Amino acid sequence: SGSKSASSGSIATLVVDMSDLKAVRIATKSYAQSIRSLDMLFLNAGIVSAGTDSAGQLKLSVDGIEKVFATNHVGHQLLYSLLESKLLQTKTLAARVVLTSSASSFQSYDYGVATDLETLNGAPVGDMKPYGQSKLAQILFAKELTRRLAEKKEKKILVNAYHPGCASTDIWDKNDLIPSFLHGPVMRFFKKNVMWSQKDGALTMLWLGAAVEDLVAKDVRGKYWHPQAQEVIPQPWAHDVTLQK
Repeated sequence: SGSKSASSGSIATLVVDMSDLKAVRIATKSYAQSIRSLDMLFLNAGIVSAGTDSAGQLKLSVDGIEKVFATNHVGHQLLYSLLESKLLQTKTLAARVVLTSSASSFQSYDYGVATDLETLNGAPVGDMKPYGQSKLAQILFAKELTRRLAEKKEKKILVNAYHPGCASTDIWDKNDLIPSFLHGPVMRFFKKNVMWSQKDGALTMLWLGAAVEDLVAKDVRGKYWHPQAQEVIPQPWAHDVTLQK
């Protein structure tokens, strides 16, 4: 930025399709080779909908996984698993893993999250439940990972999930589930006057990632948060230990 208060560290980028497990593995291994340790990991990639295929079914990833679920959740799990050893090498009080969830997690299926490909890939089209399911999976992941780390007596990683709030980002313009008449002036009005700004939407995520002394002192792990940094009890399926596993 040129500001005197800016960090002197360098920024490097990798572009990867999070729905493609081979691409995630290649990119993450390349990144892991360039670092000794990792202090913060934000698992934030997300799409609301991938549309439908020529048969009118939910689109699948190259690995044969429903594409929203593959992008929003499965790719993140793989990325984390490949970087866990680097997180454990943090020189800070604890490494922080932050999973982007959503209030849409309250609007998943009656079974919470599918546990087989037939159910996952064969779900009805035309609603937000695939998205809600993927965001519920992020909360389940945060809780299960927290328990597994505790079983291994690894206290150096804090894992939490959060909802950024209804934030004014470009994801609204890419949502084909919103009726067309709501796009354009109507959506621009809501983004300007009703939704959180992008900066405000990032605050809870940034607190969960950057406020390490506060997080360690309060032992903030395995929780679900809403704006701004308010702990919220997630929907009932999030507490199901069998589904977490």
